[in-house]
Amino acid sequence: MEPVEYFRQIDKKRWKKWLFYLDLVMIAIFIFALVMLVRDTYFSGYYLALMEQDMHDFHLWGVVRDAVFAAFSGAYIFVRFFVNLFAAMRNPWA
Repeated sequence: MEPVEYFRQIDKKRWKKWLFYLDLVMIAIFIFALVMLVRDTYFSGYYLALMEQDMHDFHLWGVVRDAVFAAFSGAYIFVRFFVNLFAAMRNPWA
């Protein structure tokens, strides 16, 4: 069986189920990234006050990493929300 043929056989119900699980994973990544962003921001400022430049730089790069994860997962959640909102507005009784 061709790989393309396999993906054509996925019904709408199974596709929505997979997207729901992906949405849950992205929400978990978003929450975890926000928690780590707050943590790394705190420690970056803490080590800056202690004049420990190496640890400050380490946590500052962590802030950048966490901000990227939060931005991409937030953008995914934002796009999925408006795609679903548009689908619900187009056919509200489906």
